[in-house]
Amino acid sequence: MAGCRNHPDRDAFVSCQKHQTGLCRECLHSDPSCMDPELYCKFRTQCVINELMKERLRERRRAVEA
Repeated sequence: MAGCRNHPDRDAFVSCQKHQTGLCRECLHSDPSCMDPELYCKFRTQCVINELMKERLRERRRAVEA
């Protein structure tokens, strides 16, 4: 697996199959972000990064509404 796209010296914990990049545990838990959230991706339905990004957006919306 490739290194983290934000921290090249760290091993990636999850990877983006479309772009062949990864995120380390710290990046995954701090603020995971898809590189192209609006563009088609055949891997999107199984993408951990995208699912975590969507969950964070839902949490932020709930916080604003509360």
